[in-house]
Amino acid sequence: MMETIKIVSHSKGAAFAAGYIKAWNKFRISEENKDQFAEDGGKVEFSLMLASHQGMDFSLDNAVGTNVNILHDYDDFLGLMSVEMC
Repeated sequence: MMETIKIVSHSKGAAFAAGYIKAWNKFRISEENKDQFAEDGGKVEFSLMLASHQGMDFSLDNAVGTNVNILHDYDDFLGLMSVEMC
């Protein structure tokens, strides 16, 4: 059985997660590392970004199988006014 990576992030951690996913993919397909993984081994299969801070300002560009980004306009500790799924 091949394991894949799933990532969940919140708020400003979403930008960190996006950077991590891009760096991880660059690492796993590099010439010196690609023989350590099966064909799709180490793939980031799923990413969930909850209330991502400035979530429309960055993208994953096919770096992850499925990305769900749940944005909001107002939080005040989850007193949501509107929610948008990207």
